[in-house]
Amino acid sequence: MYVKNILTLGENQIGAKTLPSKFYRVVFSNEVFSELLLNFQNVFSALYVYRNLSKYKHSQGTLVANPKVTIIDDPWAPKMPKFRVV
Repeated sequence: MYVKNILTLGENQIGAKTLPSKFYRVVFSNEVFSELLLNFQNVFSALYVYRNLSKYKHSQGTLVANPKVTIIDDPWAPKMPKFRVV
């Protein structure tokens, strides 16, 4: 349901049409990508690794995604998203 709402929102904002399935280049706003990443926080969060809850707990310092992807989990960084895992 969440994805359908997002798609409808996007279609309403730009007059988009449904496209065939294939690879497309996309651009996300910081807010939208932050919301998307939030859904996967238990996979990438340092807190979940520390609590032994992530499947990547033994992968620190190794490549686990496409090399074009960099995720930094630093709650003290000035430009980090404003959500926190408690």
